Amino acid sequence: PNGILVTHLSFFDADSNGLAEDHMVGLWDSAGNLLASSAISAGTVDALDATGKFRARAITPVLLAAGTNYTVGGTFNAGSGDSQAINVTGLTMGTGITYGEARVANNGLSTLTMPTTGGFGFNGLPGGSFNFQAVPEPGTMIALGAGLLAVARRRRSSK
Repeated sequence: PNGILVTHLSFFDADSNGLAEDHMVGLWDSAGNLLASSAISAGTVDALDATGKFRARAITPVLLAAGTNYTVGGTFNAGSGDSQAINVTGLTMGTGITYGEARVANNGLSTLTMPTTGGFGFNGLPGGSFNFQAVPEPGTMIALGAGLLAVARRRRSSK
């Protein structure tokens, strides 16, 4: 793909029965610039995404370039009743996405900060996540556009 378009930020809901508290979720580029953030509400205000495990909220879409590293993370207050998932098995990534590592921020988990500390040796620490659409290659868009023009011309000439 020619990159991905992030359309929603989301937070892990272990039992799919609602979150105990609000969680901020952020998306950062490799230089640490915050590209997007959103608050995922406590309870079931934000709908579950297609996986049934993440509460998602729509954002202004953000284009992520192919071959570039990005970080997604969310706030988490220990003792809140919301669970993290450690040593997740069966993680699936969309085409064009590679999972790097589990990371945390060292400021306490209640402030939205880019997670930078890793090396825990376990797979996954779902908290913040995102939903996306693949961005078609430019050649595909040109072909689709030409096809739509041809259909429009045919319809006009048949009237």
